[in-house]
This record gives sequence, structure tokens and C-alpha cells, in this order.
Amino acid sequence: RVGAGGHPPAPAARLPWWALAIAGFTLGACSAAGDPRAAPTTSPLAAAQSVTAPACVLVQQADTTRLFTHTAARVAVDNKAHASSVCGYTANSNTDPNTIDNVIETLLVYVYDGTTRFTQTKAADSQPIANLGDSAFQVTRGDLLSVAFLAHGQTVEIDFSITGLADHPAVATVASQVTKIARQALTRMSP
Repeated sequence: RVGAGGHPPAPAARLPWWALAIAGFTLGACSAAGDPRAAPTTSPLAAAQSVTAPACVLVQQADTTRLFTHTAARVAVDNKAHASSVCGYTANSNTDPNTIDNVIETLLVYVYDGTTRFTQTKAADSQPIANLGDSAFQVTRGDLLSVAFLAHGQTVEIDFSITGLADHPAVATVASQVTKIARQALTRMSP
């Protein structure tokens, strides 16, 4: 066959199935958005994402700044445990983070759907925390303090660490403050 201008026709473009699905969803959403009579819909993806409380809503920058001895800044969180939502904050005690006397405070928040992660993280030497969600505990290991609780079918894990070569307080000295942050996070969860 010969196409326009005497050239062979261009081969038909083949799109992967997922590109077609996205295009169809986008076109459907755009056409429904323009019709005021159309019923509001929620995409399955948006519905699945709304199940889990966003970690940065549960624990906010102001909460961590009160805990840290310096202003907290958001940091990326490695999510190897596949939490449904993660958030992290850090602060350096020195304006030059590479100085030998710098102390780094970090608070990471992980929110998981379900209770599986809660039972996986509960260590034999954990200490129960009363009146925090359905069940709660804390564990201290060196410069790391973990507080975990169950509420509304979700597991929330808050990990606080203080690291550095310079003298710094032990994490156990701020355990009550980290628990207070966990209690505040619980008030921000939807039933």
C-alpha cells in the first residue's frame, strides 16, 4: 500500500494497556467534570489512598520543632517496610552539619493499614503505653526510641533518634515528649 505523497503508511502506534486505561479514565473524568448533572465519583485509586491517614498530617513540623532543640525540616523517608504513608523531619544542632560537634535529631513517621506491622515490631523488651489508641508500646535501643500504636485499624510507628559524636541527651529522656506527639497524632486520625 502507498500512503499520502507516495510513501508507505506509518505503522499503527501500539500503546500498552495501562496507557489506554489512564487515557480512558482521564477522558471520562474530564467529560464528567464538565457536566454539572454528572454524579460525583471517586476513583478507586483515590479511595484506596484515603484509607490511610497521611503521616505528615498526624505528626506536623511544629510538633517536631517543639521536640527538637532546633527548627525541624522535612526529609525524604526510605520506605523499605512499605508503609502506606511516611513522613520525616530532622534538625542539626550546628549550622554546618559537617562539624564534629553536630548532633542530628530525626523523627520518622510510618502509617500502615492493618495491625500486621504492629505485631511485627513489638519487641520482647517493649514497654506498654497506657491510654494510647487500642494498644501501644515503646522500645528504646541505643539512640533510637520507637513508639507504636494501633487505632482505627491502622498502625502508627514514630521513630525518634539523636545521633552525633558530641555529647547529647539519651533518647529515653524525651520518651514522654515522643509519647505526647503520638497522642496528638491520635487526635488527628479519623475514626
